[in-house]
Amino acid sequence: MKTKKISGMLAVIIVLLTSNVLAIDYYCSSCAECSTFIQNRTLNSDDILYLTTDLTLDYGNCIEFNGADNIIFDCQNHVIDGVSNQYFDHTGIDLPVGSNNNYIQNCQIKRFMTGVSSYKTNWNTFDNLTIADNYEGFYLGFSLYNIIQNSLIEENLNIDFLFGANNIAYCNNDLTNVIGSNGGFIDLYHQSNLTIENLIFSQLILCDADNSLVNNVVIHGSEQYKNNGLYVLNTDNAIFENITLYEGHEIYMEQSSNNVVKNVIANSNQYYGITLHDCNNFLLENIETNYNTWGGIRLSDSLDINITGLTSKHNSGLFNDGIGVFLDKSSSITIVGSDISNQSVGILISRSGIEGENLIYNNYFSNINNTLFDYESYNASYVKWNNSPECTSPNMINESCTGGNYWSNQNGNGFSDTCSDNDNNGFCDLSYNFSTGISTAIDYLSLSAYSQEQYNVCGGEQIVSLCICGDNVYSFGYCCSSAWQSSSCTPPVVPSPSGSGGGGGGGGGITSNTIIPIEPKTNGVDNLIVNPKDINKTGGIVKNNGTNFLNDSKSKSIFQELGNINNIFSIILISSFFGFSLFIGKKIIKHKKKKSALNNSWKSPSRNLIEN
Repeated sequence: MKTKKISGMLAVIIVLLTSNVLAIDYYCSSCAECSTFIQNRTLNSDDILYLTTDLTLDYGNCIEFNGADNIIFDCQNHVIDGVSNQYFDHTGIDLPVGSNNNYIQNCQIKRFMTGVSSYKTNWNTFDNLTIADNYEGFYLGFSLYNIIQNSLIEENLNIDFLFGANNIAYCNNDLTNVIGSNGGFIDLYHQSNLTIENLIFSQLILCDADNSLVNNVVIHGSEQYKNNGLYVLNTDNAIFENITLYEGHEIYMEQSSNNVVKNVIANSNQYYGITLHDCNNFLLENIETNYNTWGGIRLSDSLDINITGLTSKHNSGLFNDGIGVFLDKSSSITIVGSDISNQSVGILISRSGIEGENLIYNNYFSNINNTLFDYESYNASYVKWNNSPECTSPNMINESCTGGNYWSNQNGNGFSDTCSDNDNNGFCDLSYNFSTGISTAIDYLSLSAYSQEQYNVCGGEQIVSLCICGDNVYSFGYCCSSAWQSSSCTPPVVPSPSGSGGGGGGGGGITSNTIIPIEPKTNGVDNLIVNPKDINKTGGIVKNNGTNFLNDSKSKSIFQELGNINNIFSIILISSFFGFSLFIGKKIIKHKKKKSALNNSWKSPSRNLIEN
């Protein structure tokens, strides 16, 4: 019995020793030769295939595994060069479906469409790779338990590391000590309840990282190629705040729900500032997406997204066709309190609102085309362009009531710039109908720039409260004739408040930013500064102590109001690019061109990462 046990043990030892003895080193010196060794099953699991020279390839894939398993491939730090194939579908090292349990090390790959591709593969290890100057550095898609370690993946034209996962199982891959463009780490997190804060990354990926906090993070990829970003997949109930991505790829979130994204700057990026694809129930608050190549924000196949306090401006487009916001097959979207201006298209709407009407109100639009509807020949989009009137907080032009949107353009003569408001309620008297195709688009409560009562264009020698000529604002009882307005804006005659005396002729006018002396006053106030931001919602000028100095419930003129004040003081009229407002009795005097009167406190994408 003992003899049999000893014989069995010896047999096992002999097999192990024999297997070690039989391990063979192989060598290859061309793409075809290396691929043949790998694919024809010549190598056993302990054999090593060594690359003996640098390789160049004008066309096609170089090292192809084609479903091979258990291969150890060592480039010995040789270079595999695609010779400027970045824009053709060629790969340096390709592991397609079913290429499992391989070990690839010590390779330098450059100038391919994709440096390394590992698609639907498992248990592979990639060690000590240098991947640069490709269109995509490393593509890892829909795969399990792969490891990339001790590698440099940098300065790739589109993105350093592209990761795809259409369910949470595919999140289980690891990156260890991987450096990306600009010297930062490329990190992939797939754990819940993480706190990631006060860090700088080259690229950051979260996959199945529910209930996590990402705070005070900067993503900074290649300054030359704008190639990396923040990518969030299959992650719910997370908070992303105080995020900065500048001159990168984009912030891309997919198949995720119930997330908060706030205080984010995503400017000057290669694609959109922010893209949400197949997401629902998001809050985006205080977001800045300016100067991006394609557009500011793109919502694709998404539902129940609330955007507030967005600034999306100067997005250029590939052919000067930049977009502020793109709603693509998305429903129940709310956009409010946002500045969407200075690009070709303010908001592009395509097949949206079908599952729930979108609501877009109290926004400032000033673009070449404020709205554009796509697929209008057969798919209507459903948008409500105003909410019910509400007068408890300032609107986007810092006036008292919210309802619809302010519609301007880059010439300052948009619908809201020129509409009448005879009932002085802050809304245009007529609805703004911009329907096209089969989609109905009407803003019933467009915000108005001024009313006929507030803005008087005088004829002859009538004395008015405010006179506007060009970019200049003249106030306090000037004669404002239509002839003067059409002239070179020589300042008019300035009558005194009492009607006697006056200023000089052509040189007597007072323009903006000028101190205007007032009669002696009584309450000891010195230098009251009149500015739109000082006007509170009840119609008064709020001083530093928070009290109202003037209130529009008073019907007395400004001169009667100030006549009881004994101490000499001055009113400094503040006029700027944003215009100014001044309450005089019941009249609100303001600059006609309110197209820039905003509240200053508001501040072909790449392939989807989810396989459809």
